Amino acid sequence: MNIASDTSLILHPGRRPAITGGLSGLAERLLVDRHVDTVADVLGRLYALCGVAHRVCATLAVNAALGRVGHAKHEQLRMLADETTREHVRCIWLDWPVRLASGHHAILPGDVSNIPLLRYGSTLDEARYWLERAALGMRLDAWLNGWNEDPAGFLGSWSERCCTWPAKALAYCREHAQENVPCHPLLVHAQPVTLRAQAARMAVLADSTFLAADEPPCETGCWTRLNQTSLGSAIDTVWLRLGCRVAELARLLATVPDRRGTKGLVCGALPAGELRAISWCEMSRGLLMHWVELRDTAHGPMVGDYRIVSPTDWNFHPRGAVARTLERFPASASLSGWKRAAVLAAAYDPCVAYQIGYANKDDARMDHA
Repeated sequence: MNIASDTSLILHPGRRPAITGGLSGLAERLLVDRHVDTVADVLGRLYALCGVAHRVCATLAVNAALGRVGHAKHEQLRMLADETTREHVRCIWLDWPVRLASGHHAILPGDVSNIPLLRYGSTLDEARYWLERAALGMRLDAWLNGWNEDPAGFLGSWSERCCTWPAKALAYCREHAQENVPCHPLLVHAQPVTLRAQAARMAVLADSTFLAADEPPCETGCWTRLNQTSLGSAIDTVWLRLGCRVAELARLLATVPDRRGTKGLVCGALPAGELRAISWCEMSRGLLMHWVELRDTAHGPMVGDYRIVSPTDWNFHPRGAVARTLERFPASASLSGWKRAAVLAAAYDPCVAYQIGYANKDDARMDHA
């Protein structure tokens, strides 16, 4: 999603800060003084590709602030799972060809016009059949069993022997994706006490300062799901984080729709004071959080203040996982350095355009979300 032309990131390998730029805060500014009934629709239109996640988060936050039900409905969970599945497909088949490429030449995934998940009206059975043939090259349950037992070992052997696009893409970038990224998973939504603390920070801090100076940075992604914490430290490299996107795509399609609320993505909301609330939603890039403060008026409840903290805010924070990893890279431009930085960015998938910049401005390259 790119909602403002001046919203972008610049990655500076080997420098500190290793990331400059950031999100514009446009959405928050547009919501102030709007009636609460319009909030979800405004955000859904602004963030087109991840509109369901923002609609769900906004609805939950407003309802909780008004003292209403603070949990998602079954239909919202189903729509969230469907949107996340589509986003994983878009990322793997449309973004990886450019982001995992070396130099300025993309690697090609083949024909993408017949992918059921990108076509309106496709069924779950069609999607599973396509996934097994065009993505996994094997039965869905067998792939997931191998991944769950030994993520690194299975992904290595599968990417070497399988001829599907995801396997070839992972094999192609493996050499340059072995960086170990030691960073705590963002799991503030695991306990009410940590959620209330996060709500308090969001109420007083803005933009990149939402992370307090004495607070350790965390990372979020499809490898930090609340329902998948058993993988834990097994996902330690950039390469395995890329593999997690394929794994979650498989897991979401393997999950019976009626059980997605208990075995899939997690979302919810919590009151955080009078007419205040925080909401959260696990989506394709990680954990999305909204915070709202309402005010009563003669025309009904209006938005007094609104804050959004996206997965990109966490992962591409100047002290976050990507920045700390980039700081260890060589500061001088090289083909190997390009590949390592590009693969790192692809794993964390920023929701805005980004540029890999070296001291020599001729060595800069722009990528797009």
